[in-house]
Amino acid sequence: MKKIIISIVALLFFAVLFTILDYNGKSFHISQIIQPVIFASVLIICIFSSAARKYMIAASFFMLSLMIITYLLQMLEVSNWIGSLGFRVLTITLFSYLPELIKKGYIVTDLKNEIKLIK
Repeated sequence: MKKIIISIVALLFFAVLFTILDYNGKSFHISQIIQPVIFASVLIICIFSSAARKYMIAASFFMLSLMIITYLLQMLEVSNWIGSLGFRVLTITLFSYLPELIKKGYIVTDLKNEIKLIK
């Protein structure tokens, strides 16, 4: 129950954050809030379910492929919307892997100690 409440609060927080970052206080229609809600949902899924990350990467590659198809069919607005959605979902998903990469030592966070080890 506690995890559900935390995920709902985090979803609302990140949806508002992504909306502010996308539109910067400009007036917007209710249809423009769809992408920030999707980004917040992807972020919550990546945080709470590490098994779903590979499905998010597959979904983002599917959206990027769909972007190419819609661009070739001269649906430029749809292509732009799908492409930006796919690229942002891919970016959010890849950034969710950072804590694991740091923990395993693939990404160095303390350069002073690394320089001493090299010498």
